[in-house]
Amino acid sequence: MGTSWVPVRDAVVNSTLRTNDAAAIEVASRYAQLTGFVAMYLSRKLRVDVQPALTRSERANPSSRIHAIVADLVAHGRMVSSLHVPNAIGSFDVIADLRASRVACTLSVDAPTEGKPLTRVNWLLRQLRGAPSDLLVSATTLRARSEGPSHRLDKLLEDPQLLVIDARMDIRAFTLTLSHPAGTKRGQGPSSFVGSILKVVDHFYESVVQHLKAWTPAAPKVKQIPSDAVAPTDAVRSNSLAVVPIAPPSQPTPVA
Repeated sequence: MGTSWVPVRDAVVNSTLRTNDAAAIEVASRYAQLTGFVAMYLSRKLRVDVQPALTRSERANPSSRIHAIVADLVAHGRMVSSLHVPNAIGSFDVIADLRASRVACTLSVDAPTEGKPLTRVNWLLRQLRGAPSDLLVSATTLRARSEGPSHRLDKLLEDPQLLVIDARMDIRAFTLTLSHPAGTKRGQGPSSFVGSILKVVDHFYESVVQHLKAWTPAAPKVKQIPSDAVAPTDAVRSNSLAVVPIAPPSQPTPVA
C-alpha cells in the first residue's frame, strides 16, 4: 500500500487525516489499484471477466473515484470499493475499516415481494446453509431509514424469527456481511493487508455469493374448470349452433 500507508492509518485512528493530505490521496489511489488487482484475481479463478463496479461518472473521470475514497476515509475511517461478477446476484462491496482494523465484504439481496416476513427470511436462509456461521444478516423494511435487526447466521438458523421484529413490517432487502481481521504487514503475504483483502473476498464469494439466486415469482397457473360446469357464454353459443329443420320446397304444379 506504499510508504504512506502506516502514517495514514495512524492519522485515521487519531482523526487527524484531512482530505487535502497528499498521503491520503496516495493511499486511496493504491486502494483503487488493489481493487483492480482483486478483480483480476477473481477473473483468473472464476474464468469470467470480473470488473470493479464503477458509476458512469467514475468511469469518465477516474480522479473523482479517488476523491470519493479519500472523503470516506476522512469521514468514516474506511475505504470502500465494489466488484461485479457476471451472472452473480449482484455486485458486492469490499470494505477496509482502518479504525476497526478489519476488512469485510457486504452484499445487498432483494427480498421476495410476496409472502409473510418470516417466509422471506426462510427463503434466504435456505440458500445460506453452507455459509460461515459468523456471517451477519440484517433485514431492511419498507420506508425504513436504517437497517433493521442484525444477527449471526448460526443464531438465525436456530431462530429465524429474530429478523422479524414486527410481522406487519414489509421486508424489502437483506444485507450479508462477512468480516476478517485486517493484516498489518506489507507486501502480499497471508498476514499482510493485501492478503487479508484477498482472503475475505475469496471466502465471501465461495461460501456466500455463488450460492445465491434472485427470487422470481411463480408462473401463473391455469384454473381447472369442472367438466360438468358450462359457462353461460358457452350455453348461448351451443344454442345458436343448434340445427333447425328446414321444410322441403313445394313441388311445382304440372302443366296440362
